[in-house]
Amino acid sequence: MTTAPSISPASPLTADDLASCGYQQAFARDPEPWYLGMLTELNLEIRTAQREGHYTRERALILLARICSLQLESDNKRAPFMPEWKAPDGRRGFMPEDLTTDEIASLSEFVDGAENILLKARVADLVWLRDRRRGIRFAHLAIDTYCQLPLDDDSWLLSGRDGWRRALQLARGIRDTGRGTLIEASLLQAFRNAVALPGHMSLSYLGPMWAEDAGRTHAEEIGERLAAQAEVGRREGSYTDALEYAEAAARWFTRAPAGAPREAAMLVLVGQIMAAIGGAAAAAITRKYWYAKAIEMYRAVPGAYREEHQVNTMIAAVRAQQDAAGREALNEMESFEHVFDLSPFAAKARDRVQGRSPFGALWALTRIHALPNRAQLIAASERPLPTGRISRLFDSVVLANDGRAVARRPGVGVDGEGGDAQVLAEATQACHLLCTTTVIGMILPALETMWREMHFDLGTFEALANRAPLVPIERAALVAQGLHAGWCGDFVQAVHILVPQFEHIVRMKLKAAGALTTTHDAAGLDTEIGLSNLIERHEMRDAFDVDLTFTIRALMCDPSGPNLRNMVAHGLADESLVKGPYGIYLWWLVLRLVVEQCAAMERPAGTADSTAPGHPANAGG
Repeated sequence: MTTAPSISPASPLTADDLASCGYQQAFARDPEPWYLGMLTELNLEIRTAQREGHYTRERALILLARICSLQLESDNKRAPFMPEWKAPDGRRGFMPEDLTTDEIASLSEFVDGAENILLKARVADLVWLRDRRRGIRFAHLAIDTYCQLPLDDDSWLLSGRDGWRRALQLARGIRDTGRGTLIEASLLQAFRNAVALPGHMSLSYLGPMWAEDAGRTHAEEIGERLAAQAEVGRREGSYTDALEYAEAAARWFTRAPAGAPREAAMLVLVGQIMAAIGGAAAAAITRKYWYAKAIEMYRAVPGAYREEHQVNTMIAAVRAQQDAAGREALNEMESFEHVFDLSPFAAKARDRVQGRSPFGALWALTRIHALPNRAQLIAASERPLPTGRISRLFDSVVLANDGRAVARRPGVGVDGEGGDAQVLAEATQACHLLCTTTVIGMILPALETMWREMHFDLGTFEALANRAPLVPIERAALVAQGLHAGWCGDFVQAVHILVPQFEHIVRMKLKAAGALTTTHDAAGLDTEIGLSNLIERHEMRDAFDVDLTFTIRALMCDPSGPNLRNMVAHGLADESLVKGPYGIYLWWLVLRLVVEQCAAMERPAGTADSTAPGHPANAGG
């Protein structure tokens, strides 16, 4: 934070005051080319000037320190320089508009003789930004000085990347085609020199051009070089590097004049690399995640190129792998038989979270039991009882607590018609029972133990929700509030927040998978389709897999069960429903999806699963 002058200035600073204030010796103490280091050294020099009573020198140093304190935000072209700090009450640090007319005049006279590249470029930039009447030469000076920053690993990340982008931004802003072309050529050559070297500096050199919508004349060359590196990485098994190059290649081909075929090929390559990353992953949940990403990428291939690249065949193959990974993910967890005495399960649930670090316990809570397995529940419902089941022969009506007929189950006719509906209904009922016993026998005992041993604040859940790809970024705060409410034991609030937010998540995932989520009526109006109908879309299997889709339907959309979505939406959910096992299970299910996606994002291919005994997440804390 820059210092305020110890006395009020008696007269305006001059260019000589700035040149002789001693900034050179301050910068010499830290030769690293970055504004933060320069600001730190200037603040030390300011304190020296204050002790010695050199007030003019102090004021000059403070002005230069304020200039160095500005934060460059190149995406904000109207106001590229932001203050060092902002307070909730409106107070803030120095901004360019705080410069007085006299200070701008002094800076305009000082800048030509400035002996530091970063300082010279910043001062020229600010003079041009604040008073364009002084001439375009200040824009030229800023551009040319920024371009003196070396294109090397040592300075690029400290200041070079921002400086070169700002130079390109200024050149395009003043329509200086010559300077813009020279900047593009320099960045392109740096990219060519680095593209085959280890690391990702070559991609970073492309950043300024991509951000400023430049380099279109070289887009095809850039895309081909990136594609070649992606192929090299894939052949060598360096899938993470290959993925980064392939994704960048696909982006650059969108800017090539005739790049559509190559863009499609790169999207296919990205999908293949994602599938390979999934295949190499140790944990089934990680494989499942990457297979889903691969399918998503294949679906991004334009229809005109799908047959050429056999995209539909690849989607079918990866879907099979995705389902297999889902099965294996369930097998990685401990299984429990359904018994009436739940005390053994409760004790085990407590042990799984007791004495762990907070996040180790949170992970253990979300893996406390597998999701209901649709195939197993269907198979169990299909097995005939020794004495038969006469109730299957007759139609049945399900009544809600208030006496409403909410569902009808057809009986099994002589020809067996209606049998599938009966089997599905019984499997769904078994799912309801499983959700209930899971909550009573496992989730609640684990939660009670965690409540005694640890605390999570709202910020923790906000971080998780922001990290999980499943949660739309604009809904992360709401999802976090719902998760935090459940953690605090307020399942009434949690359910009323999470039910509509989860429906929105489903809708967004289905849209991404190509499903229609609205109806268009004769009056030309579009209406959103409700979750009960969305759940029947075939795209649900791609987005959420068979078992999760089955569980969502049983928990939220089955009229013969808790029907949480419609009960909450229509104001029919009473306290016993939302605070009971079904409301708690819904909270746990959303938490599970968020946490497992965060874990998949944090755990690269080939690393240990956090369910392993030696994983840090399982250490006591």
